[in-house]
Amino acid sequence: MLAYWYNAPRHIKLIFIIIVCVAVYAANQVQPLSPIYTILSLIFGFGLHTGHYLNTKLSNNTSGKSSFRFLSSIHPIFIVVILMYLLPAQHKWILAIQALGFVLVGFFLVSIYQNRAKRFN
Repeated sequence: MLAYWYNAPRHIKLIFIIIVCVAVYAANQVQPLSPIYTILSLIFGFGLHTGHYLNTKLSNNTSGKSSFRFLSSIHPIFIVVILMYLLPAQHKWILAIQALGFVLVGFFLVSIYQNRAKRFN
């Protein structure tokens, strides 16, 4: 899934970003997410991109490449499990939608910023 995101055209990325922002806004109208969970979710999104970036930068003959590839493949599952565990019990699904939305927003911000066209030398 991450490989598709890095190769997707701009208009597809824009559509995904708009859908995620609308979902987060709609869920926020029911039950707002605490700022602590919002920041934690954004950090998880940054980490998702960083893990994928490091996985692509390691050379194939590195001894830890296969174990790191396995770790980076289960990293998104750990993010979901940790977020679901940390969220309060009341309106858990609404808060989970927002938390996962902010994970995606953090991922979108970092991945798009890193791949932007360089304007200066």
